[in-house]
Amino acid sequence: MAKKKSYTVQEENLLLSIAYNTACQTEGVASLAKEPRLLFKNHKKKYSGIKLLISGEYVAADVTIAAYYGSKIPEVAFSIQKRIKTEIEGSTRFKIRTVNVNVIGVIFTS
Repeated sequence: MAKKKSYTVQEENLLLSIAYNTACQTEGVASLAKEPRLLFKNHKKKYSGIKLLISGEYVAADVTIAAYYGSKIPEVAFSIQKRIKTEIEGSTRFKIRTVNVNVIGVIFTS
């Protein structure tokens, strides 16, 4: 017998949207992508770079970013963690268990 989900597809899409938009709007973030080769392409996956694990009322998020050259990466990562936690817990019924930030590249601007 299949285990019943404790969330709807709409809730999952809302969580993905909140996490994606929050991470993209964080200062120092150049882009989000699951792998380095996708940083420079127009990838078709809507929320590339965001992976969620939802268990009951708890959410674990993995965020994969490329940062701008010169930005302080630990500060950018902490800011993403803090902002995603605040936004999701303030906007939904879910609680954040963890937000893992993976930096896979640095983007140089001209």
